[in-house]
Amino acid sequence: YQRRVHGQGTGSITFEAPGFAISTHTATYDIRVLPVWTSQPSETFQWQFIRLRFTAPGLNSLYDKLRIISSSSSCSSADNEVPVDNAPYGYDLSGDGSTYTEYKTVIDEADYYKICYQIQGFPYVQLKNLLNIRSGDPISFATSPLVPRVQQPVTIKFIGWTLNSSTDLAMVTDTELCQDSVPINGGQYSKLTPTSTFIQKFRRAGTYTVCYSRGGSEWTTMPLILEVIEALPSTYVTSGGSGTVWPDVGVGEPLTFVFATNGLNPGLDRVKIVNALELCDIDTSPVLCVDT
Repeated sequence: YQRRVHGQGTGSITFEAPGFAISTHTATYDIRVLPVWTSQPSETFQWQFIRLRFTAPGLNSLYDKLRIISSSSSCSSADNEVPVDNAPYGYDLSGDGSTYTEYKTVIDEADYYKICYQIQGFPYVQLKNLLNIRSGDPISFATSPLVPRVQQPVTIKFIGWTLNSSTDLAMVTDTELCQDSVPINGGQYSKLTPTSTFIQKFRRAGTYTVCYSRGGSEWTTMPLILEVIEALPSTYVTSGGSGTVWPDVGVGEPLTFVFATNGLNPGLDRVKIVNALELCDIDTSPVLCVDT
């Protein structure tokens, strides 16, 4: 005997067999509709911040639970499975307390995954459709120069398959995760050149996080940490042929520069002097350029 029932309540079940008395039994039931889930963004990539939204009557973010597990594992043992996602925001659900719940996470490995949902008082149940995490796009980035230094214009180039320089955004932040972060130096989100590059300057040495947003959607935290080291050289002393200390050097007077910093390479490094109104970019014309 089957009957479609939804909700909570008490019902009666009556049995009647030929030649026997009618038997009535009282039954208490609590039957829920499985949540339907959607993701933001709709296409999800590894390392990208993901919002999973679950919709059904009677959901409760305080007591319901969620686990994302390997497609080869079973939701019946979800509590004993190691979650595959890197949940920097914790494994807690949020929501309106009645009709929907929401889960925030980041998944590092591209694959198909099962979503296991546990409504309070019920076991974990596998929800319909697997979560498809695609390979990172961009998959990586490169910098020029290879070892960025403080106050040096650094070109950051993203490597991917379907990047769109007209709609995608990028930034560099000094926090571990890109979501809800702001660009360094009080800057704005960077638009990309047609070759999926942008230029960044750094005011201090340290480690930074490179972030990418496809079409302005949720941010991807690139797994490769960007390390910036001190400028080379950090200090210098100059003097003219008469021994006068800078800036009191006459026009046309020979100048001597002394760079006192570890890691210099005499004979290989170069010095370029540019107008004070110019930046020390590669393409800036020098007023003087010499070998060291």
